[in-house]
Amino acid sequence: MHTSTSGIVDATFTCVEEFQARASKAFVPLRITPASPAGGSDARTARTAAGRRNGDGFRAHFRGIQVNDLIVTRIGCTPTVVRRDDASAPACDSPRMLKVALQQRGHGVVVQGGRESEVAPGDLVAYETGIPYRLRFQEPYDTVVIGIPWPALGAHADLLGDRTARAVPASEGVRPLVATLLTGLSDLSTDLDTAPAPATLHLADALVSLVVSTFAGVTPHDSGTGGDIADQILAHCHANLADPGLSLVSVARAHGVSVSYVQKRLRARGIALGSWIRRQRLHRIRRDLRDPALAQRGTAAIAARWGIMDAAHLGRAMRAEYGATPSEIREAAGLA
Repeated sequence: MHTSTSGIVDATFTCVEEFQARASKAFVPLRITPASPAGGSDARTARTAAGRRNGDGFRAHFRGIQVNDLIVTRIGCTPTVVRRDDASAPACDSPRMLKVALQQRGHGVVVQGGRESEVAPGDLVAYETGIPYRLRFQEPYDTVVIGIPWPALGAHADLLGDRTARAVPASEGVRPLVATLLTGLSDLSTDLDTAPAPATLHLADALVSLVVSTFAGVTPHDSGTGGDIADQILAHCHANLADPGLSLVSVARAHGVSVSYVQKRLRARGIALGSWIRRQRLHRIRRDLRDPALAQRGTAAIAARWGIMDAAHLGRAMRAEYGATPSEIREAAGLA
């Protein structure tokens, strides 16, 4: 059964090939096959897989909603193996993206880039579509998955690519916010097509920022140590971008740690805090300059809203970062 409310896709499948086609259309080409329950014998595995290919026992529910350039899906399914490999990726393939999954029911295993991680209910895990990965669920499962276009990750893309296939609990740092947003979006009964474009853009930006804050702190060799303070630092910075006094010193003071400690924790992520704050501010200023609802607000006022008080400096910084001045950005958006 398939239903659709404009931008919402809601479908139930008893055929694994149809489910594979739906999931591939939402994200990237995938191979999905039934898996036997945990502990099954080889003969039982073969019988189970054959039976499910013939529609015996296989069942999946897929619900998806678009949030600007992001896709949020809720998937419930009987045991399956999901593969992204050479066989599922044709020469003309879909754009690369980062996928983040919130496991809600059932246990699974994620394999990518030589790493393997068990995923339990309440865990968040990321994997990317640019290289092969495998997901194996040997029991019925429910998961919420967000797909983020690779370019939307900006300077954090390569860093996050090194943090895939490492499950982290959704109960720590800023992760509960990610879990709450993903769950809420997947439960929406109406789509976002009628929402003002700036509203969905802001929502998408918030989701990406939270994902970056969540997984940038997961080091390649350690899935948790030191991550919480780094999450807290970036969350503090996100919340205080409007403060012109936001700096390495003020952040260290707010967290009761030394400047060198902040630098050490962020260095593990490849982040220099001053540059990171500047880029975050410029991103939000550019977003506001392109927002029709703010067309009557002056550039200086928008810049001050995000903690930049020097209009001359802003022009140089915007040109260096985006190749255009504030006035050119507004003109390109039809707001000049």
